[in-house]
This record gives sequence, C-alpha cells and structure tokens, in this order.
Amino acid sequence: MSTQHNPQAIANLAPGAEWAMVNDDLDRLEWLDDDIARPTDAAIEAEAARIAASGETSMARMARNLRLTQSDWTQLGDVALTDAQVAEWATYRQALRDVDWRTEPIAWPTPPA
Repeated sequence: MSTQHNPQAIANLAPGAEWAMVNDDLDRLEWLDDDIARPTDAAIEAEAARIAASGETSMARMARNLRLTQSDWTQLGDVALTDAQVAEWATYRQALRDVDWRTEPIAWPTPPA
C-alpha cells in the first residue's frame, strides 16, 4: 500500500498531535504526544485509503493554498478595489475552497480580471 497519505491521515485522526515519521512509514512513526492517543495502524491505513480514494492530494491542496495566498491582498481593508471587485474576489476564493478534489484534472475557478 502507498504510504504517501499517512501524514495527512494521522493529522486527520489526531489533530494537533505531536509525532515524527521517517519516509511516511508507519513502522518508523514515533508518537511524541502524551495528551492525544496514537491512532492504530489500521485506522491510519483506512484513513489513508479514504484520502487516496477521494482524490484529496497534498499537491492539489498546495496548489489551492498558493492561489489563496496569491489573492489574500484582495481582502485587505485598504485595498484599492471597489466593493464589487472585493466581492468578486471573495467569491473566487470561496470557489477555491469548494473545489472538488475527486475530479481529474481539477477544475480550478478563474480569478476575476
């Protein structure tokens, strides 16, 4: 089984937990958190499979986050845009958050002109 989704699976199952892992290998997972229980390997593998099946990939998330970061300026209070333009950018940014990760290729929304 591919291990590329193990870090995201752990983050989903134990948000905020402290842990370390080498090469996304569960055999090399070191649990550092005394307050949050370590998910079982079976739970991690099941969550990783769910992530893989849903098409939720870290590369797609990084691409989405980059687009959001590049448009952060449009939502600042002192930006030189009209209220309508700010609203258009807000709609675009929400569309980025609502992207369907299951499509291939991902249908990215077009930013306002």
